[in-house]
Amino acid sequence: MSIPPGSIVRNGQLEGVYVIEADSMARLRLLKLGETTSSGIEVLSGLSGGEVYVVQGIERLQDGSRVEVSSVVSGAEHANDAEQAVPREVSR
Repeated sequence: MSIPPGSIVRNGQLEGVYVIEADSMARLRLLKLGETTSSGIEVLSGLSGGEVYVVQGIERLQDGSRVEVSSVVSGAEHANDAEQAVPREVSR
């Protein structure tokens, strides 16, 4: 599976994405990343098919932020099994 480079949260040597949980909370999930390709950055572990992760607006989030998602794009359209989300509103 590959994800867009703009969805990656970097903190020192740690890399992850914000996954939207069922309770509408954004949770930082650490990932093990592989190669960068034309379709994005390869995810070796840490993200499963069917999970929803944030692709825009990550700079407004922190672990535990409550989000209202404005759109979800099926991963099948982007060569992976996870779903991409764009938050409309963020509260802490």
